[in-house]
Amino acid sequence: MGYLQIVDAKSCVRDIKTGCIQGSALGLVLLYIHTSKLPKIVTPANLVGYADGAYIICSHVSEVQLKQSLTETLRKHFEWLSEMGMVCNMSKTELIFFGCENSALCVNDTTINPSDSIKVLGIIIQNNLKWDLLMNKIVTKSWSYLFALRYIRKHPSMQDLIEVIKCQVTPLLTNASPAWSCHTVYNLRSKLRSAYFFLIRTVLKDFHSRLNRASMLGQSAVESIDPLIQKNLSLYLQCNSQSNTNSKMPKTTE
Repeated sequence: MGYLQIVDAKSCVRDIKTGCIQGSALGLVLLYIHTSKLPKIVTPANLVGYADGAYIICSHVSEVQLKQSLTETLRKHFEWLSEMGMVCNMSKTELIFFGCENSALCVNDTTINPSDSIKVLGIIIQNNLKWDLLMNKIVTKSWSYLFALRYIRKHPSMQDLIEVIKCQVTPLLTNASPAWSCHTVYNLRSKLRSAYFFLIRTVLKDFHSRLNRASMLGQSAVESIDPLIQKNLSLYLQCNSQSNTNSKMPKTTE
């Protein structure tokens, strides 16, 4: 049974005969149990998933065989979904090719058109393996913080505003940096730096640009954006190395 409660107001109680309530504590666990056989269904393709999102990755030296393999894999995937009482949301289904010509796939009388870019957990991945769309998105979103900081800067202390930059802006500007940090051109990095330092300048109320960037970092006690990106990359490589080491360790039994 389930009901909705807002403060002291409650809805009527209803019986829930199938499924589970969205946002429930057991929701993701039950989903993983429900879809546990899916990786075997789409073999030999690789299945990468997070929460309720799933991504099928196929590769082949032959472009023709690649598309045949992908079509067959998707067909088996759709059939499995149907057997489990689920339906694939085609409006959210995306297809992207790397290193070969884009062409639509036809699976069970359904046409899937390829895209030049897809969004994976908020990260925009382009088929040319460039990152300008993601960088522009990050910079544009960071400017929204600028207007917010201008609006509230009179009320909290400068230290509180600096904490906002550390906790909100810095993670935004370094989001997915292990993936794009080694592949972005100079002008895209310059956009990130400019947005970052403009926010710091706003917090320090240096509206006439009297402070250089070194002085702004000293007064605000925050790090520059480039060392933060390098730290993220180092942490990723370290965690990835440990994960590979643990996976290769022989299992022991008592």
